[in-house]
Amino acid sequence: MNNKYACFTDRHGEMSLIPETNAKIKQLNNVDKFILLLLGAKNYEYVPGPLHLQKEMFLLQNLFTKLADDTDYEPYFLGPHSEIVADEVEQLASSNLIMAEAKKLELTLEGKQIFDVLKTKSSSKEIQKIEEFKELLNDMTHDELLAFTYFSYPSSDELEKESVEYKYLLPRRKQLALFLYQKNKISAQKAAQIAGEYLEDFVKELKNVK
Repeated sequence: MNNKYACFTDRHGEMSLIPETNAKIKQLNNVDKFILLLLGAKNYEYVPGPLHLQKEMFLLQNLFTKLADDTDYEPYFLGPHSEIVADEVEQLASSNLIMAEAKKLELTLEGKQIFDVLKTKSSSKEIQKIEEFKELLNDMTHDELLAFTYFSYPSSDELEKESVEYKYLLPRRKQLALFLYQKNKISAQKAAQIAGEYLEDFVKELKNVK
Protein backbone atom coordinates (compact mmCIF):
# COMPACT_ATOMS: atom_id res chain seq x y z
CA MET A 1 0.00 0.00 0.00
CA ASN A 2 1.35 3.43 -0.92
CA ASN A 3 1.84 5.62 2.17
CA LYS A 4 0.48 8.74 0.51
CA TYR A 5 -2.99 7.18 0.57
CA ALA A 6 -2.92 6.39 4.29
CA CYS A 7 -5.30 9.22 5.15
CA PHE A 8 -7.78 11.64 3.64
CA THR A 9 -9.58 14.86 4.54
CA ASP A 10 -13.22 14.48 5.46
CA ARG A 11 -16.00 16.98 4.74
CA HIS A 12 -15.24 18.81 8.00
CA GLY A 13 -11.64 19.40 6.93
CA GLU A 14 -10.22 16.92 9.46
CA MET A 15 -7.67 14.25 8.63
CA SER A 16 -9.00 10.69 8.85
CA LEU A 17 -7.28 7.34 8.45
CA ILE A 18 -8.45 5.12 5.61
CA PRO A 19 -10.09 1.77 6.52
CA GLU A 20 -6.96 -0.26 5.77
CA THR A 21 -4.89 1.77 8.21
CA ASN A 22 -7.62 1.55 10.85
CA ALA A 23 -7.60 -2.21 10.36
CA LYS A 24 -3.85 -2.28 11.03
CA ILE A 25 -4.37 -0.39 14.30
CA LYS A 26 -6.91 -2.96 15.47
CA GLN A 27 -4.46 -5.77 14.73
CA LEU A 28 -1.66 -4.29 16.86
CA ASN A 29 -0.77 -6.14 20.03
CA ASN A 30 0.68 -4.56 23.18
CA VAL A 31 4.30 -5.07 22.11
CA ASP A 32 3.59 -3.49 18.71
CA LYS A 33 2.08 -0.45 20.35
CA PHE A 34 5.08 0.15 22.61
CA ILE A 35 7.50 -0.28 19.69
CA LEU A 36 5.58 2.28 17.64
CA LEU A 37 5.31 4.66 20.59
CA LEU A 38 9.05 4.33 21.17
CA LEU A 39 9.93 4.99 17.54
CA GLY A 40 7.57 7.97 17.43
CA ALA A 41 8.83 9.57 20.64
CA LYS A 42 10.99 12.70 20.56
CA ASN A 43 9.53 13.96 17.31
CA TYR A 44 9.92 10.62 15.47
CA GLU A 45 13.66 10.41 16.21
CA TYR A 46 15.00 7.12 14.84
CA VAL A 47 16.45 4.41 17.07
CA PRO A 48 20.03 3.49 16.03
CA GLY A 49 19.50 -0.21 15.41
CA PRO A 50 17.97 -3.36 16.91
CA LEU A 51 20.32 -3.45 19.93
CA HIS A 52 19.23 -0.02 21.13
CA LEU A 53 15.58 -0.91 20.55
CA GLN A 54 15.96 -4.12 22.56
CA LYS A 55 17.49 -2.28 25.51
CA GLU A 56 14.99 0.59 25.43
CA MET A 57 12.13 -1.91 25.38
CA PHE A 58 13.85 -3.79 28.22
CA LEU A 59 13.77 -0.68 30.41
CA LEU A 60 10.11 -0.16 29.58
CA GLN A 61 9.14 -3.73 30.46
CA ASN A 62 10.88 -3.30 33.81
CA LEU A 63 8.44 -0.49 34.53
CA PHE A 64 5.21 -1.69 32.90
CA THR A 65 4.09 -5.13 34.06
CA LYS A 66 1.72 -5.65 31.15
CA LEU A 67 4.64 -5.24 28.74
CA ALA A 68 6.91 -7.54 30.77
CA ASP A 69 4.33 -10.30 30.53
CA ASP A 70 4.25 -9.97 26.75
CA THR A 71 7.94 -9.54 25.89
CA ASP A 72 9.49 -12.47 27.81
CA TYR A 73 13.04 -11.11 28.03
CA GLU A 74 15.80 -13.67 28.59
CA PRO A 75 19.58 -13.52 29.26
CA TYR A 76 21.62 -13.38 26.05
CA PHE A 77 25.19 -12.73 24.90
CA LEU A 78 24.44 -9.03 24.44
CA GLY A 79 22.39 -8.71 27.60
CA PRO A 80 18.61 -9.09 27.98
CA HIS A 81 16.94 -10.04 24.69
CA SER A 82 13.37 -10.67 23.58
CA GLU A 83 12.68 -12.82 20.54
CA ILE A 84 9.12 -11.54 20.68
CA VAL A 85 10.30 -7.94 20.24
CA ALA A 86 12.56 -9.00 17.35
CA ASP A 87 9.68 -10.87 15.68
CA GLU A 88 7.27 -7.96 16.09
CA VAL A 89 9.79 -5.56 14.51
CA GLU A 90 9.84 -7.83 11.46
CA GLN A 91 6.05 -7.93 11.35
CA LEU A 92 5.75 -4.15 11.63
CA ALA A 93 8.28 -3.76 8.82
CA SER A 94 6.30 -6.21 6.69
CA SER A 95 3.16 -4.16 7.37
CA ASN A 96 4.97 -1.04 6.13
CA LEU A 97 4.75 0.70 9.51
CA ILE A 98 8.48 0.85 10.21
CA MET A 99 11.69 0.87 8.20
CA ALA A 100 14.19 -1.52 9.77
CA GLU A 101 17.87 -1.27 8.88
CA ALA A 102 21.02 -2.45 10.64
CA LYS A 103 21.72 0.97 12.18
CA LYS A 104 18.36 2.68 11.94
CA LEU A 105 14.79 1.88 12.92
CA GLU A 106 12.19 4.52 12.14
CA LEU A 107 8.52 4.97 11.36
CA THR A 108 7.16 5.16 7.84
CA LEU A 109 4.62 7.86 7.00
CA GLU A 110 1.80 5.47 7.79
CA GLY A 111 3.59 4.44 10.98
CA LYS A 112 3.77 8.09 12.05
CA GLN A 113 0.03 8.50 11.47
CA ILE A 114 -0.68 5.43 13.58
CA PHE A 115 1.71 6.68 16.28
CA ASP A 116 -0.27 9.93 16.46
CA VAL A 117 -3.43 7.89 17.11
CA LEU A 118 -1.76 5.63 19.69
CA LYS A 119 -0.30 8.60 21.55
CA THR A 120 -3.76 10.03 22.20
CA LYS A 121 -4.86 6.67 23.66
CA SER A 122 -1.81 6.19 25.91
CA SER A 123 -1.36 7.36 29.47
CA SER A 124 0.80 10.38 30.26
CA LYS A 125 3.07 8.12 32.34
CA GLU A 126 3.66 5.81 29.37
CA ILE A 127 4.55 8.69 27.05
CA GLN A 128 6.77 10.35 29.66
CA LYS A 129 8.76 7.20 30.44
CA ILE A 130 9.12 6.23 26.78
CA GLU A 131 10.60 9.65 26.03
CA GLU A 132 12.87 9.49 29.10
CA PHE A 133 14.28 6.07 28.22
CA LYS A 134 14.76 7.02 24.58
CA GLU A 135 16.56 10.19 25.66
CA LEU A 136 18.75 8.15 28.00
CA LEU A 137 19.85 5.35 25.67
CA ASN A 138 19.43 6.55 22.10
CA ASP A 139 22.76 8.37 21.78
CA MET A 140 24.85 5.94 23.81
CA THR A 141 27.65 4.23 21.92
CA HIS A 142 27.56 0.46 21.45
CA ASP A 143 29.96 -0.07 24.37
CA GLU A 144 28.23 2.44 26.64
CA LEU A 145 24.88 0.79 25.99
CA LEU A 146 26.16 -2.70 26.79
CA ALA A 147 28.08 -1.55 29.87
CA PHE A 148 24.98 0.23 31.14
CA THR A 149 22.89 -2.90 30.60
CA TYR A 150 25.37 -5.55 31.76
CA PHE A 151 26.31 -3.81 35.00
CA SER A 152 23.05 -2.05 35.87
CA TYR A 153 21.02 -5.22 35.40
CA PRO A 154 23.47 -8.06 36.10
CA SER A 155 22.34 -11.56 35.21
CA SER A 156 23.15 -14.75 37.07
CA ASP A 157 23.05 -16.60 33.74
CA GLU A 158 26.50 -17.79 32.60
CA LEU A 159 25.58 -17.28 28.94
CA GLU A 160 25.96 -13.53 29.31
CA LYS A 161 29.22 -13.70 31.26
CA GLU A 162 30.78 -16.02 28.68
CA SER A 163 30.16 -13.58 25.83
CA VAL A 164 33.12 -11.96 24.08
CA GLU A 165 31.50 -8.52 24.52
CA TYR A 166 31.16 -8.95 28.29
CA LYS A 167 34.78 -10.02 28.69
CA TYR A 168 35.91 -7.10 26.54
CA LEU A 169 33.89 -4.54 28.53
CA LEU A 170 34.68 -5.87 32.01
CA PRO A 171 38.10 -4.17 32.34
CA ARG A 172 36.67 -0.99 30.78
CA ARG A 173 33.60 -0.69 32.99
CA LYS A 174 35.07 2.11 35.14
CA GLN A 175 36.09 4.13 32.08
CA LEU A 176 32.65 3.71 30.49
CA ALA A 177 30.94 4.61 33.76
CA LEU A 178 32.97 7.85 33.83
CA PHE A 179 32.00 8.61 30.23
CA LEU A 180 28.31 8.15 31.00
CA TYR A 181 28.55 10.28 34.13
CA GLN A 182 30.40 13.07 32.31
CA LYS A 183 27.72 13.03 29.60
CA ASN A 184 25.11 13.58 32.36
CA LYS A 185 23.48 10.27 31.48
CA ILE A 186 23.63 8.76 34.95
CA SER A 187 24.05 9.73 38.59
CA ALA A 188 27.25 9.18 40.57
CA GLN A 189 25.53 6.32 42.38
CA LYS A 190 24.60 4.58 39.11
CA ALA A 191 28.09 5.23 37.72
CA ALA A 192 29.64 3.63 40.81
CA GLN A 193 27.43 0.57 40.28
CA ILE A 194 28.50 0.27 36.65
CA ALA A 195 32.16 0.78 37.62
CA GLY A 196 31.85 -1.91 40.30
CA GLU A 197 33.06 0.40 43.08
CA TYR A 198 31.78 1.79 46.34
CA LEU A 199 30.16 5.18 45.87
CA GLU A 200 32.61 6.91 48.21
CA ASP A 201 35.63 5.60 46.27
CA PHE A 202 34.09 6.49 42.94
CA VAL A 203 33.33 10.06 44.05
CA LYS A 204 36.96 10.49 45.09
CA GLU A 205 38.04 9.42 41.62
CA LEU A 206 35.59 11.87 40.06
CA LYS A 207 37.29 14.71 41.91
CA ASN A 208 40.66 13.63 40.54
CA VAL A 209 39.29 13.45 37.01
CA LYS A 210 37.90 16.97 37.22
